[in-house]
Amino acid sequence: MDIGNASDVLTAVATIGTLIFLAVQVRDNTRMTRTSTLGAMLQNARERTAFHLCDSAEVSDIVARGVNSLEALDEKQRFRFTFFLVDMALHMQNIMELHASGLMSKTDHDAWLEWTSAVYRTPGAQALWPQISAVLTSTIRDLLQAHIYQNPNAPTIVDIMPVFRRSGLGVAAV
Repeated sequence: MDIGNASDVLTAVATIGTLIFLAVQVRDNTRMTRTSTLGAMLQNARERTAFHLCDSAEVSDIVARGVNSLEALDEKQRFRFTFFLVDMALHMQNIMELHASGLMSKTDHDAWLEWTSAVYRTPGAQALWPQISAVLTSTIRDLLQAHIYQNPNAPTIVDIMPVFRRSGLGVAAV
């Protein structure tokens, strides 16, 4: 083998080695990005929903009464409950986009879709759906509608978490 051929072989081996190294780096970077994305989404959900429900007896009461029946809420509370639901849909849209771009797994996407749909299956959310769906993009609106329609017997958030169940609901004083 002459020096020219040996040089070509070494160049090919170095190129293949570099490509393998880059592939491993891209895979590791994708894995880290997915992990960071999921962590950020979980933190975002905690800050936007869980912390507010835990920190504010008023907010948690509005949400609990709202999922059971809109009749249990006065006008101001309906307004707050409506935007709680819009916020949930927008959060789900973000998750949907992350999944479509490959930054969120199907398992995590489906878990968020089940959670969001469980809230939207409730009587209060269903009563507000015409208003809320009118301000959503068609992608998230269609995803939620299809999922709820295709799973008519799936549990609501009240079924999953009885802490949301309220009996003897009356309209709060204005």
